[in-house]
Amino acid sequence: MAEQYNRAFEDRRQAALALVDAHHARDSAAEARRIAEYRAAQKQIDGARTAAVKLVESTGGEKGFSDINYIFLSFVTRHLPAGIVGLIIAVIFAAAMSASSGEINSLATVTVVDIYQRYVRREASDRHYLAASRWATLFWGVYAVTSAGWAEAGIADRGGQRGGLAFLRLSAGMFRAGAGLPAGARNGHVHRNAGR
Repeated sequence: MAEQYNRAFEDRRQAALALVDAHHARDSAAEARRIAEYRAAQKQIDGARTAAVKLVESTGGEKGFSDINYIFLSFVTRHLPAGIVGLIIAVIFAAAMSASSGEINSLATVTVVDIYQRYVRREASDRHYLAASRWATLFWGVYAVTSAGWAEAGIADRGGQRGGLAFLRLSAGMFRAGAGLPAGARNGHVHRNAGR
């Protein structure tokens, strides 16, 4: 099956290159032939993918298996140079870290401003609310890590999709790593800019 797919992929690639050459040569007859060759190769690729989906389903995979989540990763790992792959991985980590920190900080803000400040300690200093927000951030981070562990067991029991679980693990791992840093490393920009 892999050979059939690779052969069809190479045929489609050659047909696409030949189609470009025919287009630049302004040869409409050759262009029509190359379009037909390209479409035939695409049908072979579609047939190989359909056979692969049936194989996944027949060997215990989920019904209606879709490989759409693997397209980008396959492209990155097979067709991009190593430096660009590293850059893309760094971008994915940065986006995940940004989303995770935004979520945890939003939860901490809501906890302190809308609940703690309103119902628990109405008249406290800013220093006190800052400390409360740090504790709330710690609480929500620990909650996210714990939830990721429970979600893993639940998803594994149901045989569900792993994409959301992978993101939960990534978020939990980044929180663990950030929580272990000294305050100066985490908030260096705050300390440097505090005197301005």
